[in-house]
Amino acid sequence: MDSNPNDGKEGEKGNIDTEIDIEENTIDAPDGGWGWLVVLGSFIIHAIQGGLERSNGILYLQMRHHFGQSATDTAWVLSLYSLICRFVGPISSGLCTRYSFRVVTFLGVSLTVAGMLSSGFVPTVQYLYLTYGLVVGVGCSLSYTACILVVGHYFNTRRGIAIGVAASGVGFGCFAWPPVLRALFEYFGFRGAFLIIGAIVSHVYICGMLFMPLIRRKVRIQLHKITPDKDKNETTVTLLSQEIKSKQLNEAISKHCENSSENSKMLSSDSKTAKTEHIPKRRFIDLTLFRNYAFTTMCGQMVLFALSYNLTFVYLPALAKDQGISELEGSYLISITGVFDMIARISMSALLDTKHVKPYRLIAYNLTLFVTAALTVAMPSLHSFFHFAFTCALFGFVSGTYISQLALIMVDILGISNLASAFGLNQLFQGIGMLLGPVIGGLIRDFLGNYYLSFYCGSASTFAAGLLLMTGNIWLRRRGKAL
Repeated sequence: MDSNPNDGKEGEKGNIDTEIDIEENTIDAPDGGWGWLVVLGSFIIHAIQGGLERSNGILYLQMRHHFGQSATDTAWVLSLYSLICRFVGPISSGLCTRYSFRVVTFLGVSLTVAGMLSSGFVPTVQYLYLTYGLVVGVGCSLSYTACILVVGHYFNTRRGIAIGVAASGVGFGCFAWPPVLRALFEYFGFRGAFLIIGAIVSHVYICGMLFMPLIRRKVRIQLHKITPDKDKNETTVTLLSQEIKSKQLNEAISKHCENSSENSKMLSSDSKTAKTEHIPKRRFIDLTLFRNYAFTTMCGQMVLFALSYNLTFVYLPALAKDQGISELEGSYLISITGVFDMIARISMSALLDTKHVKPYRLIAYNLTLFVTAALTVAMPSLHSFFHFAFTCALFGFVSGTYISQLALIMVDILGISNLASAFGLNQLFQGIGMLLGPVIGGLIRDFLGNYYLSFYCGSASTFAAGLLLMTGNIWLRRRGKAL
């Protein structure tokens, strides 16, 4: 009868040899191939949902005309939509982590279409708080968050240009939606317009089909445990194939080795030998990211920027109308902003991702806030369509540069593994600002009879956002982490 050569050793040191098959998602981004179809799907979702949101100024005028309510009451519809859309951001990111981008997109578009269809049948503007503000807001948050995060996971070396191209869909949608909305409300009325908008939004289902999960692979490891004594438990793992994620490695060890230590450390993968480190289960929403001061300042400045940004897009057509510009030309201003927004997202994403410019990406990101503040404060002094168009073109280009770099900056600061949580939390703070902007602007309009002070407050808010973000930039550079 053959003896087991490990019997003596196991009795002496507690050795255990076993082989484990682990199936995991690949951590290698395709950087092309099907990824470009993912970019296309994300582009279309940005165009449909992001472009529609940028056309809130057109919807604001139509809602106010249809229901005859005050500026403040009407503005609450769009403010609640923006708030809910961003407040659900952390949950949307968590669902993307827990399930798949495709499933989250499908759920989101289902809610959005239901909210759009029901919004056309409401008797008063207050019902829109529920149908448009809540239902459409939750739906757009789910699908919009998924379409942004999925691109970041499909690309690595080309992540900057891929995200820029996908996000440029907002500019295209911003260009296309205003004249379409005017035509829909003019020829089909309030109810018919919302029915058709719901039908257009349903095309997001097709985009979600493109968000295929990344390839799964099996990794085979041999686990070898050594326990010298009771006071010191140490686990050594020899990898027989590719390196696997530490989280799954620890799950395998916990399952197959009852006495593995929670405090042992991971060795370098170059030697293909590793000691396990206890890694807690991934949080649905990771609040520990706020320990990074740079990320905290990004969330803070987002409140201030979003307040001004949403206020500007909601009240720009109304401001232009008060300045003697026709409603048709006012809708063109949104389209002009969208065109230059799209140009900036593609061109500046490519430029700021180049080798020599990338180290200064955060500085450029910071400067866009100060330029945006200057353009916003100038808008109430404009009186001709040409001056409005020129200012809106610059505003679209600068703000498009700012928004296109948001996800990239977070990856630079926190890494791709934290993008989902970071983006979701940032969305939450963005929602606070987007709630306050239209409400503040509406209150000022109702009390003063014009929108001038609204834009002045928006400019001051954006300038303060630039100063706050600057402190985070300084913090990074003093720690030797300049981007």
